[in-house]
Amino acid sequence: MSVEKNIFRADLGGQCLTKDLADYIAQEFRQKWKLDPQESRRAMSKLLHHADNCKHVLSTLSSAHVNIESLVDGVDWSQNVTRARFENIISSKISSYIEPAKKVIENFDGKITKIVLCGGSMKIPKLQSAIANLLPEAEVLSGINPDEVIAVGCAKQAGMILDLPELSLTDTST
Repeated sequence: MSVEKNIFRADLGGQCLTKDLADYIAQEFRQKWKLDPQESRRAMSKLLHHADNCKHVLSTLSSAHVNIESLVDGVDWSQNVTRARFENIISSKISSYIEPAKKVIENFDGKITKIVLCGGSMKIPKLQSAIANLLPEAEVLSGINPDEVIAVGCAKQAGMILDLPELSLTDTST
């Protein structure tokens, strides 16, 4: 295994997508109650927490329920968010995630046969398909947990630097 090219953008983390979803939920709340949760740090903290949970659920299910007690002035908020709605909310960001990959592909002379998705946001089906569509002939390695891939790569690299024999990893959490 070798890594020929990579690219990193600190401004493209999952927190950007969480913030977009939180903004959408805040807008829905504001339309109904005429109260703005974005004016309160406490309310925004709650919104971000619940939006992040919702984002994680939508990575595997087609809808998620958001239920926030006492969001603003004792007013509770409850709503369903569909994966389609979430994908619509983040659609403007998809190209931002794809552009760095396009640059790597354009500047690479070899043949790319496998793609390793990295980071929790890569569990989002819309992002997975957008990356896969860039290189339809390449295999997307979906059996590797995007949350753990960096740690596994670092461990393997350290083993190679220290000239250790090939390591095998066993998942004992199941």
